[in-house]
This record gives sequence, structure tokens and C-alpha cells, in this order.
Amino acid sequence: MAGIIVTAPAEAQTELLEQAKKGSSREELREAIKAQTASVHQAKIRQVARALGSARWVGQLDTRQQKALDRWLEQMPETLKEALKP
Repeated sequence: MAGIIVTAPAEAQTELLEQAKKGSSREELREAIKAQTASVHQAKIRQVARALGSARWVGQLDTRQQKALDRWLEQMPETLKEALKP
């Protein structure tokens, strides 16, 4: 069990220790890690969407930052490009 907890993100370890103390199985701990990882991933996606959707944030970018953002957008996955088509 310690190996599972140690390899988990630091912010999840305290909760995982508590779950282990309460008798959670290895599989339950792995599922808890998956759930938290998915939650963190979804939160990051929401943050990116919020920033890109903010005219104020985009408007404050200097030329170099705008070009870097444009290059990053050109590299987005095809599935996202398809979803963004009008």
C-alpha cells in the first residue's frame, strides 16, 4: 500500500493515508488516485478554456505572447480543431 501512496501526487497522499487506515484496498486506493487525477485534469482544462475565452486576458498579451499563443493553437489536436469548426 505504501508504494501506491508514495507514487500518488503529494496533494492526494494525506487522503489516501486516511483511506488506507480505514481499510481501503489497493484497488480502492488506485481508483481514488484515478478519480483525483481526472478531477485535476478537468480543472486544468476548464482553466485553459476560461483564459482563452477571456477577451481581457487575450487583449493584454504582447505581440510575442500572442505569437506564442497562435503557434500553440496551431498545434492543437485534430479532434479539438474539429470541435471548434463553425
